[in-house]
Amino acid sequence: RAATAFAARRTQFLYDERAAVLIDAGRNGDDGTVYVQSVTVPQPSPTPGQQPQPQQSPAPGTQPAPPRRVSAWSKEAQKRKIIPQLVLASEQYNRLARMTLAGEPVKVAVELQVKFHDDDLMGYNTVAEIPGTDKKDEVVMCGAHMDSWHAGTGATDNAAGTAVCMEAVRILKALNLPVRRTVRVALWSGEEQGLYGSEGYVTQHFGAVERGVLKAKPEQAKISAYFNLDNGTGKIRGVYAQSNDAILPIFADWLKPFADLGATTVTIRNTGGTDHLSFDSVNIPGFQFIQDEIEYDTRTHHSNMDVFDRIQADDMKQASVLMAAFLYNAAQRDDLLPRKTLPSPPAQTPPTSGSGAK
Repeated sequence: RAATAFAARRTQFLYDERAAVLIDAGRNGDDGTVYVQSVTVPQPSPTPGQQPQPQQSPAPGTQPAPPRRVSAWSKEAQKRKIIPQLVLASEQYNRLARMTLAGEPVKVAVELQVKFHDDDLMGYNTVAEIPGTDKKDEVVMCGAHMDSWHAGTGATDNAAGTAVCMEAVRILKALNLPVRRTVRVALWSGEEQGLYGSEGYVTQHFGAVERGVLKAKPEQAKISAYFNLDNGTGKIRGVYAQSNDAILPIFADWLKPFADLGATTVTIRNTGGTDHLSFDSVNIPGFQFIQDEIEYDTRTHHSNMDVFDRIQADDMKQASVLMAAFLYNAAQRDDLLPRKTLPSPPAQTPPTSGSGAK
């Protein structure tokens, strides 16, 4: 929280100083790796007592939420003067820093060309399915996002997850095994901007949370689970249960045949940052698999090294088999997968005499 607040103050200082260009070293990496990111936009200042991070709608009697964060691609950001920004490889950035600290004059020539493709602002998801049999009105889903950052080609983030989902449903189709529930694969757009593709789909088909209350649509009761893959090219080692206690023994049983492939772990822990959260937010069992890191956080994630050469084909084959098995098992169960128990809404206290009640 302190780091977030400091970063906000630093950004505002640079804007107040009217810097010509902001140069960043990126978040980590070496050997010439460039980690790209969106531009930094000054944020609204919270009023006293508010936190700098966005929060959910407040409960009655609590403090109001702080201003919503302004994203770089929002209409609100377009109203502001954005300082040109770029990211250097660490070695290049560190050289400039050393020269500056040594008192050497540093002159940088910058030629920055930026183009916004705004001819079509609609986001598009790609959805396909294998129809079910006796429970065809119920659905099991898997998915991954198709969009990616610039600099690389998005191979590990997230063409890898997209390919695994496509291969998983191809396996089911090739085996010609009838599935009781309809198996649906969804390839999302807008994930990197904020899970927009999956969130829009969930809102349209399953419901949304409004002022802390789930407003579910009829289809929400007909989906058993959603399985997501979005952590690079590494093989699957297990699955996050997203605090769903009832799912632990079920997933542990499903993983037993794959112990020799290295997939054995079911953890109660949550994980975030990707499209299963859109489903989890409306109490649909949504899960992300645990994967080997390989070079994901250290080299390829949102970097110019996110290219086809970093893909591990054998690991993706293993992940495809695991994904197909989870889809098939969820489709064949007699019952839908168990859901988390939602907290009860706070009881409304009736007005007492003297409080204006009549």
